[in-house]
Amino acid sequence: MRGRALGPGRLYRRGDQWALDWRDATGRRQHRSLSHDRRTAERIRSELIHKRDLERAGLGIEAGQETPLAELVASYIEDLRPRVCPRHHELVEARLTRLLAKLGPVRVQDLKPMLVTRARNEFAAAGAAPRTANLMIDSLGACLRWAARNELIAKNPIANVERLPDGPAHATRRRRPLTDDESARLLAAIDADDHRLAMAAEVDGRVRVPQAPFLRFLVTLGTRYGETRLIAWSAVDFERRTIVLRAETTKSRKQRVIPLNDELIAMLRALQALQARALGRVPRAEDLVFLTAHARPWCEPSNNIRRIFDRVLRRAGIRRVDPDGTSVDLHALRGTAATRWARRGVPISIAQRMLGHSDVRTTAAHYIRVEVEDLRVALEGAPAAARRSESA
Repeated sequence: MRGRALGPGRLYRRGDQWALDWRDATGRRQHRSLSHDRRTAERIRSELIHKRDLERAGLGIEAGQETPLAELVASYIEDLRPRVCPRHHELVEARLTRLLAKLGPVRVQDLKPMLVTRARNEFAAAGAAPRTANLMIDSLGACLRWAARNELIAKNPIANVERLPDGPAHATRRRRPLTDDESARLLAAIDADDHRLAMAAEVDGRVRVPQAPFLRFLVTLGTRYGETRLIAWSAVDFERRTIVLRAETTKSRKQRVIPLNDELIAMLRALQALQARALGRVPRAEDLVFLTAHARPWCEPSNNIRRIFDRVLRRAGIRRVDPDGTSVDLHALRGTAATRWARRGVPISIAQRMLGHSDVRTTAAHYIRVEVEDLRVALEGAPAAARRSESA
């Protein structure tokens, strides 16, 4: 076989992927899935055949190592597109684009661990959170592992790069949950804000979609903004009193069915009726439950919802950032919901299922906080309980 040309192999469709049938440097026949996208598969085939021919010429160690990193990243991004949700693909592409700009026009063979470590440290020094800096390196590592699996490069050259400490003690932005009193003030403030703006819209002959249901939903159920904004009316079951978060909209890529209480059911029915007025028709099954004040879908991300939230915080007399550096934002409402459940004795396993965490330790570490006043109540109640026990 070594004296004969082996040819470029045959690219063919196998299920939802393009696969390659070719002979390797030893003459053995190989079959491998390359990509969902034909152009990406063609590029990978060209690189595989080039590497094989170099190996046959005794230059296999050089195969792939001369590839520009930007070219390798472009192939990875294209192959990643059909395998992840659009938001994840967008985030990975943005991270790698920033990292490539920092590294410059480097080839794989020049990609040393210290070069990547220096770039990561520069991001951190410029104000990026340790977790953000780590995620950039994680994305590049995933790209290089993908290239190694597809035999585009010999190995991942940054496999031994250590991560920056990025636990809670090293976070640059620390969120805090709202207290029960703050939650009540927040909800009262958004109701008042809706009422004021609805009256102004009515004077102009317009129907304004209220935003209180959106924030009340986040505070009560602890759902994420991104998955909540994509809930359609088809996901709401008024008879069973449940709402379904579809797998393609959740961060974990797993479907969640969440129960609704009487207050939320009444709120959604009222919202549905009001949307019918704003849209000029009955909302369809595919229409979204939560819309902007002008009856349009919320974007991801959106500064408008942040402006509304900040305005309501000011009306409620709640600090956006406390003197100790802890902050309250939309995502902090997840922690607020979980903390309220904890105060009411809801088992952490139930909170985990409601929040959609794959590991209960995430729920415990990031979302449930027992405040000093909760400890005070427990402490002051202990002597009375002890006396009752002795008298019995």
